[in-house]
Amino acid sequence: MSSPTHSSHSNLLSLPDDEIVEKLRVMDLDQIIEVSLISERSKNLVKSLKIQGTSVHVDVKSGVSVSLFFEDRHNCSLKFEKINPTIPPSEVIFFFNTDFQYIEKTIRKDQFGIEDWMKHLHTIFNFRGIFSITLEAASMEYDPKEVKKYFGMPSEIDLRFSRNNAFNQSVLQTFLPVDSLVIPSDMFENSRIPPEVLIQNFTSLEITYGDPNIVTLDDLLMTNSKSIDIIESTQFEAKVLNKFIKLWQQGANPRMQHLLIYYETIKEDDEETILKGIKHKKNSNGGIGFFRSSVGFNYKNIWFSGGIDIVRKDGVKASWPL
Repeated sequence: MSSPTHSSHSNLLSLPDDEIVEKLRVMDLDQIIEVSLISERSKNLVKSLKIQGTSVHVDVKSGVSVSLFFEDRHNCSLKFEKINPTIPPSEVIFFFNTDFQYIEKTIRKDQFGIEDWMKHLHTIFNFRGIFSITLEAASMEYDPKEVKKYFGMPSEIDLRFSRNNAFNQSVLQTFLPVDSLVIPSDMFENSRIPPEVLIQNFTSLEITYGDPNIVTLDDLLMTNSKSIDIIESTQFEAKVLNKFIKLWQQGANPRMQHLLIYYETIKEDDEETILKGIKHKKNSNGGIGFFRSSVGFNYKNIWFSGGIDIVRKDGVKASWPL
């Protein structure tokens, strides 16, 4: 059975290749995808445009949204209603914003499963893989192994507010190790983050909103990531942060290049308490270095004007803006 996509673009393929390519260049992404599905020839002509996709983000709820990001085109999203290994979806709902309008339409390809759709999109838009997979609470109806089968191994896993410990453990067993992990602080049994998670060599670990007393100093010292963000999941006293900085100066957390600890309650004398007994130097010139948000350190390239420099025993300097 032929799909509407084929008939709507049938006249286009009667033209010479160079004329088709010129017409493709001015088409929106939804039309380009439709043309690419007609035949192997049309797919190769779309590939010849060398449209450069930059990243793919997958959001799994009861349905699945796939967001596609591009270098020089408007981003777009595709939605699959369900992950069902016995029934290929055949069609996706396409969402797209231009400068002038919002487009929502259904694109169909008979006998095309999720794996077929993902492979096709990667091929025609030159994506190099999946950047992130977000698993929302409603994703618990799916086996994480099925999610991995259809969408592949991402650079980042973002697990959102699931209270099902068995599901959470299954996700981690299926996807770890990954480059980056985002988790709510109270997702684990007894609201304790397992040491086997903290000691992973993540490039980035983000522990998000939850019980403000979950992340302890011992947890932080055990964490082996380059970038650590703790968002409203701890309420370290200033004297605890003072202890951590002193331990860092002596060589603790040697892989850490960025630390952000965010919470709302800051006392007026916290800065003095945090720096008590720590050799430091005020820097009025500004620079690039650690970044403070409530309480935090950051090696990311963020410019600030004035701050405090703290040096580790091996000579590594941290800057804390005031």
